[in-house]
Amino acid sequence: MSQKKLTQQQLDYVVSLFDSCEIEDLKKLTLAEEIQLFAFYHNRSGGEKAFRWIIENPKCDKGTALMVYWRAEPLYLYKEYASTEEVESNDLDVYETSKEIEKRIQSDFYKKHDFKYDPKEEEYLLEGFILQELKQTIPSKMFDFNHGKIWENPLDMGDF
Repeated sequence: MSQKKLTQQQLDYVVSLFDSCEIEDLKKLTLAEEIQLFAFYHNRSGGEKAFRWIIENPKCDKGTALMVYWRAEPLYLYKEYASTEEVESNDLDVYETSKEIEKRIQSDFYKKHDFKYDPKEEEYLLEGFILQELKQTIPSKMFDFNHGKIWENPLDMGDF
């Protein structure tokens, strides 16, 4: 399936959500492409609320969920913590989001995998980590990067 081209109005609306958003506003995102665009640019400084909405949305693409997962830096989390009980409060929300994505990917919750995501393309995510040093195992399905097509970012904003 090919990526749907978003209208200028759709693009403008998604961009308006980048800095701050409420779940009610996110509910207006009805296409996987809109959700992908929002997830690509949204950051975690405002907490996990928006990311939880994304990963719990049945319209979320598996590639989007993988992007949210790897950008949560599970290698760091699993190097530091062997269980939920050990997780420090400042990491707990991100840790719980990561665990929820693992659960959903392993249960095949995400029905579409149109967008390819490979964390190797964002080198900082994997730099300096050795899987054998982790206190927890990352499920093998989290390394399933070979599906979908490279997502075409409709905005020329670079990374921020």
